Order: sequence, then structure tokens, then C-alpha cells
Amino acid sequence: MSFETRTITVLGDSVEFDIRDGFPITDISDDMSKVASQMAWWGAVHAAAEREKIEVDAHYRAWRARETENFLKQDSKLSVDKLRAKVEALPEFLRFKKALAQAEENVILARSAFEALSKKGNMLQSRGAMEREERGKIGIRTTEGVSEQRSVPPPSASDSGAENSVSRMREIVSKKKKKG
Repeated sequence: MSFETRTITVLGDSVEFDIRDGFPITDISDDMSKVASQMAWWGAVHAAAEREKIEVDAHYRAWRARETENFLKQDSKLSVDKLRAKVEALPEFLRFKKALAQAEENVILARSAFEALSKKGNMLQSRGAMEREERGKIGIRTTEGVSEQRSVPPPSASDSGAENSVSRMREIVSKKKKKG
């Protein structure tokens, strides 16, 4: 079994799970534009897998109840343990358990893909913020996906930005007081 790529079947549809190609960050802009839709898609796969798991479990429980009833009709004095052993000895029991295990695995894989994309979204957001900060330091800002050169150069290390801001605010406030 390969853990790098898996094909799961959920509600009759094959779904490819490829951790090598689907989850790494390759191009921040491209990945940012796709991650939300990928999360929505894997969310839908996860929901379908959960539904399938519930349906498989319901079929198993209905089958088990019928078989238990049939054994009790034959011998109403069977203990709970003997009744359980008789039902679990039937060949259908293993098929149902295998189907339940497969359904649970599909749920886990679909949820894992969704969670991996959620983490990818967080990392993309963080990397995008770091890139914007770096670009800002060299005088480039981004507007609607287009990089532009700043019209005002960034403050130099010798400028005291906080002091300039405070003095500028004082000027504005004093002008308003004089007008009012």
C-alpha cells in the first residue's frame, strides 16, 4: 500500500488523495487563489464519506438485528455471549466489518486532506504577510495584486517615526483648536 497516493471510493465516486502534488506550497499567489475551493471540495468529500459511514453502519446494524432474531427463534435461551459469537461467526460479519473499516478510513483521509489544506491556508496567509512586509521594507507595495513603487520613500533608520507622528498629531489638533 502506498501512502503517498491513495484512491478512495466515496458514494461510488473515486477520489484521488495525493500528498505529493496536492498539498505543498509552490506558488503563493496561485495557491492562495485555489486553497479555499480545494477546502470546499474536500469538505464535500468528507461529508459524503461521513454519510457513507453512517449508511454502512445502519446496514450492518440491521443485518445484525435480523441475524440475532433468527438465532433467538431457533433457541430463545441463548446467552448474550453465545448469540454474539454465532452472529460474528457468519461470513457476512467480516464483510460488514471490512466495509465499516473502509468507510472509517475514507472519513479519516478526507478529513486529513481538509485539515492539511486548512494548515496550508494558514501558512499561505503567513507567507503572504511576510512577503508584503519585505516588499514594504524596500519600497514596494502591492495593490490589487499589482506591485507598485512607493511614491514616498520608506523612513530611514535615523527618522524617529513615533516622534514625527506625535508632533504631526499635535499640529493637527492645535490647528483645529485655533479654527474652532
